Amino acid sequence: MMNRKAPSQPFSAITLTLVALVISSFALSSDAAPRRPKYSRPKPTRNQEPRVVEATPKKHSGPRKTVAVWPKYEPGFKFPGVDELVVDELVNSNAFTVVERLNIQALEAEANMFENVRHIGAQLIFEVVVTDVDQRSSQGLQFGLGELGLGGDGFDVVVGTSRTTAKATVIVRVIETNSGKIISSHRADGTATGSGLNLGFAYQDAKPTKLEGFDVSFGKIEDTSVGKAVARAVKLAVTKASHKVNSHPWEARVADFDEQFVYLNAGTNAGLKIGAQLSVNKIGKTISDPQTGEVLDVVTLPVCRLEVVSVKEKIAVCKIANGTAGVAIEKNMIVQLISPN
Repeated sequence: MMNRKAPSQPFSAITLTLVALVISSFALSSDAAPRRPKYSRPKPTRNQEPRVVEATPKKHSGPRKTVAVWPKYEPGFKFPGVDELVVDELVNSNAFTVVERLNIQALEAEANMFENVRHIGAQLIFEVVVTDVDQRSSQGLQFGLGELGLGGDGFDVVVGTSRTTAKATVIVRVIETNSGKIISSHRADGTATGSGLNLGFAYQDAKPTKLEGFDVSFGKIEDTSVGKAVARAVKLAVTKASHKVNSHPWEARVADFDEQFVYLNAGTNAGLKIGAQLSVNKIGKTISDPQTGEVLDVVTLPVCRLEVVSVKEKIAVCKIANGTAGVAIEKNMIVQLISPN
């Protein structure tokens, strides 16, 4: 007896519905979770200048301190223009009023340097010195200043556009003119890469195997790796010093007075506002260490209180507060801030 093949049965409605649901769910999952791109490791780039994280100064509040900039030079060489870098950083910080350029030669000849600086209204001095400079290329050490030295039996000034790496070390000290005390000292390093251009050395005492001293023309190197390294070191050192100085009390001086008002040598240029409360103090005595001569403290005695009633660019007009009238005020007395307004 022959076996008859059973006729095929059509898909049921339930089976078709299940297949449709599976297909639609797969399509939705594909749209919701697209395939991630294949990861590829970034290739390192050669001769790329290293990324430098610049120091960010804190936002200043309150009156601005009046300061002066004093460049110092290491024996045997000078790095002109470094004081201009410090002035630029201080002015742009909006935390200081920088007085006019100091006559370095005249002040160094004076016995009482700080007294002369106080007369121009500076409360603090930012002293800056470039201690070390080093520039290297693929051939090795090209030149160096300070502790880094010249290396080998001579040196080679880079000429042209060869790739160079430079490092500079800068020290910034902040000195209080009232006492001569160093209230802040910071050392900072700066590095940069760039083109090694002719740096224009002016030899002072060159020997066959040694260079005793030389000057560098800053105008020729400010765009080179050396100039950039010095600028970065200055920026970092000034920022660190400024953070320390922000906690130092603000001071001004009595410029003049009459029967009604007291006039200060600070105004809107220092951030003074009408209603500010101030105290006038006179210097009592200076306490120094008997062994080292270091100034330990300057004792001040309170005289009276003032209130700012009018402010001009460089002068604040004050009245003597109630309860402190009839006191003996003198020119050049120290004025300190009690309340900004």
